Amino acid sequence: MKNHFSYPFWLRWLLLAFTLAPRALHAQSGSGATNCLVVDCPADKAVQCGTPWSFDQPTATSCCTNPFAAGGVATNVLITPLGFSTNGACPQLEITEYWSIADACGNKAVCKQTVTVFGCCAYCLEVECPPDKRVQCGAAWTFDQPIVRTCCTNQFISPAGLPTNVMVIPAGFVTNGACPLLEITENWVIQDACGNATNCSQTVTVVGCCTSKPCLQVICSADKAVQCGAPWRFDPPTVYSCCTNEFFSSAAVPTNVLITSAGFITNGACPHVEITETWSIADACGDTTNCSQTVTVLGCCTNNPPCLIVDCSSNKTVQCGTQWTFDPPKAYSCCTNEFVS
Repeated sequence: MKNHFSYPFWLRWLLLAFTLAPRALHAQSGSGATNCLVVDCPADKAVQCGTPWSFDQPTATSCCTNPFAAGGVATNVLITPLGFSTNGACPQLEITEYWSIADACGNKAVCKQTVTVFGCCAYCLEVECPPDKRVQCGAAWTFDQPIVRTCCTNQFISPAGLPTNVMVIPAGFVTNGACPLLEITENWVIQDACGNATNCSQTVTVVGCCTSKPCLQVICSADKAVQCGAPWRFDPPTVYSCCTNEFFSSAAVPTNVLITSAGFITNGACPHVEITETWSIADACGDTTNCSQTVTVLGCCTNNPPCLIVDCSSNKTVQCGTQWTFDPPKAYSCCTNEFVS
């Protein structure tokens, strides 16, 4: 029992007398005074937890005509709250308020009312944890919050600075398994302001990104042949990963897969050249592999070899005194290398 006040001897005596007296009572009189103080104490009552309620004030009358001042107002009867006490525990509480009643002729009485708060729940704190679920890798998802009820009417301040009677606190999550099957579990600590506490969790299984390990899957582009002189470029590989971790690319863009060119090499000679591009591929779960494509450049000239074909100008005869020049030769080559003239 939690008492918010202590009683003097006369009050304890009056309380005992009150418990043996009928609800409507005549108070004891002061010396030489007529006992005409009549007090009607409010009846005890029961209320549903969570509904607004207040104590019912006692009523008192007296034939005493002597006044005294209460808060600057003249009155012949004074009703003073003495505080309340609380018994029991959630989900059934008994809260009792006490009053001291006196008139200006010296007559005194004590009154009380007990309010029983009941009926919220079988257990004061009730928690419905969210069921576990499965989600497709790459799809957007979040943990589902637990549903919490309590009949506790006490309050504490949440981390956001708001008064609340129940607090749901994330305790962090753990990850088990490996790509392509991950299990991520979130835990919560739940408590109300009456001291009840419990735990709750939800496990989300991330599935279905890839059918076989490793999680990182790469389709390298097929080798190809191109005509010399025609525009072309390497075909980058196609990459999949069920890894949901991210790192930043060289362009400062978050990504779960990084494809990095490792440079190219050239083999062969004109008119048949093979150029190979190589890539390094990694995901943010630590899986890595390499990929390459070879492009064969061919078909520039019909005579093979040589790649260089020259058509020399024919000899000619000119008349002395006339202007003339040599006719330059005509040259063709499928070689794509260059030098500076």
